[in-house]
Amino acid sequence: MKSQRLDQIEDYVLEHRNVSLDTLCETFHVSKNTIRRDIELLLKRSSIVKVYGGVAALKAAPEYPFLSYKEHNESFISEKRELCRQAASLVTNGDIIYIDSDSTCLDLIDFLSDSRCTILANSLLILNKAVSCPSLDVISVPGKLNRETLTFTGPDIQNYLEAYNISTAFISCTGVTIKNGLTTASAEEYITKKTIADRSEKLVLLADHSRFGRVSLMTCAPLKALDTLITDQKLPEDYQNFFQEQNIRVITPEQCV
Repeated sequence: MKSQRLDQIEDYVLEHRNVSLDTLCETFHVSKNTIRRDIELLLKRSSIVKVYGGVAALKAAPEYPFLSYKEHNESFISEKRELCRQAASLVTNGDIIYIDSDSTCLDLIDFLSDSRCTILANSLLILNKAVSCPSLDVISVPGKLNRETLTFTGPDIQNYLEAYNISTAFISCTGVTIKNGLTTASAEEYITKKTIADRSEKLVLLADHSRFGRVSLMTCAPLKALDTLITDQKLPEDYQNFFQEQNIRVITPEQCV
């Protein structure tokens, strides 16, 4: 949709500060005439300004607020399911895996129903799904139930998680940038995500295109900590270059490197 593309273009310019028209055309797969029309509309928001050969940011990159589980769950449903299908192919029998509480990771259980592995999670919805799969060993992270996120959180989670040797952690986040890494808007979720990122042998990020260029409250892991990224669209050139330089595997519908 055009309104969605405008938001994405604005976020991209705010993140990169100065962007050429050619880069915008290539990143968003549109013609120069379309980009010029989009820019004219964005100028009315007073967030960007025209410069020679492109546009530049006038204000800081946006910080994205915490969203409830319901709000996250109702966006990019088909894209998230495909990310989970791709993620499941990375799991082998005998693995001990962590599945993040973000709605992006919820459908992963559907593709692991016949696997023989151990699932560690702090999400009530993921735990409920996993219970119906007899081949899965299920371990719940302790804590108090947060009714907004449907997750268990608490001060003892860090010590509890440090006892486990996690083969692969499948996580998501509110925002992803090269500079700020993986960010979350929830201080409670930050503790869990950071501990998991530090403890896991392999870290796999599931993130649809809307998460890129966003910066939220707290960084739970640097981008270079990833072993694999699974996303739904071709990445902007600067992200492609970064992942290639860091030898991080990228899985998208168009490519597998």
